[in-house]
Amino acid sequence: MLNSRIAEKEKEYVSVCKLKEISQEMSKKLELLAQRLETLNDGSEAVSTVLDNWPFIFESIQLASQHTGALVRTPLSADEKQP
Repeated sequence: MLNSRIAEKEKEYVSVCKLKEISQEMSKKLELLAQRLETLNDGSEAVSTVLDNWPFIFESIQLASQHTGALVRTPLSADEKQP
């Protein structure tokens, strides 16, 4: 009877050791996942900043398309130069 209880406790010990090993691996994987999520969050913030600027870009394009004068100064040709 004592031998069977010892054998049972040895099996239990082996199982607990395996559980500990698996738990450590899981902990490492969760830490890696947390780092990747942090990187993803940083990237999302950058995308958000870019998207927030689009209205200003469209407004600039609209203002430029409504402008009647030349937006870029071009050099005068020889005919247009005054003596």
